[in-house]
Amino acid sequence: NPIGKVSTIKVIQLFLVGIFLNFLLPVRGGEVAKSLMLKRIANIPISRSLPTVAMDKALDLMPALFIMAIVPFLGIHMDIKLWLILGAVGGLLIGLIGFVAIAAWKRIVAIKLLQKLTSFLPKGLSSKVEGFATGFVDALLAGASQPKVFLPAVGLTIVAVIFDGLFAMLAFWTVGLQIPYGTAIFGYTVYNMFYILPTPPGQVGSNEAVGLLVFHGLLQQPAAPVTAMFVFSHPWTALIMTVSAMICLSGLGLTLSSAMKVQTEGSKAGDADTNAAAGSGQVVRA
Repeated sequence: NPIGKVSTIKVIQLFLVGIFLNFLLPVRGGEVAKSLMLKRIANIPISRSLPTVAMDKALDLMPALFIMAIVPFLGIHMDIKLWLILGAVGGLLIGLIGFVAIAAWKRIVAIKLLQKLTSFLPKGLSSKVEGFATGFVDALLAGASQPKVFLPAVGLTIVAVIFDGLFAMLAFWTVGLQIPYGTAIFGYTVYNMFYILPTPPGQVGSNEAVGLLVFHGLLQQPAAPVTAMFVFSHPWTALIMTVSAMICLSGLGLTLSSAMKVQTEGSKAGDADTNAAAGSGQVVRA
């Protein structure tokens, strides 16, 4: 059963706001913000919606495994930094898949494992972590056990990667560098993997640096047009993200300031969510 009913329009609005916050903030705060805004507009517990964000990010990481698999056959020499990034991304994805498998095998083992992984938190949070872990595992299992929903999500991820490659190719063509589509989609997919790392606010400088590392350092494209492409596309994508996010925030009945404050409000609501989940978890174990 779905964890809540949210219209497709609102999902798109939340997604675009999340992308904007990821762009604006030095850490990937947009992912958590989506769960907090869902709590605010649809009263969906954070412990239930956060696993959907985890699954969404897992789908985003899938191209990393594909790249690691095909690189040896392409004859491309990858810098150690690129291998480290791809290895980290692939490790995260494999870890999530393994965690889902453990949860499907023995739910209580997965809950205890998640609690152990968060044992470094202050003691006052231990009971809240227990409740959150229970809700997280249950929601993650619910999502993974619905292939009619999960498989189309995989398909849409593939479509998104295809359009990413098309965007990169056309952007390079705009600055006069006629690169083939295969090079564009490969390079831009590797480029996107770097955004598991913290970035400066507005990704100022990081876009250009990573773009040079991938397209010039790895794919041997001329440095000048590569730099020109990212300098050209950066402000335009920033403008599109900002305008679309403002429109979506308005549609959600929020403002930028309230969206930034929603984390503070959501933390209080999250306490109630986790306490409630803890209670339900104890009933299940009994």
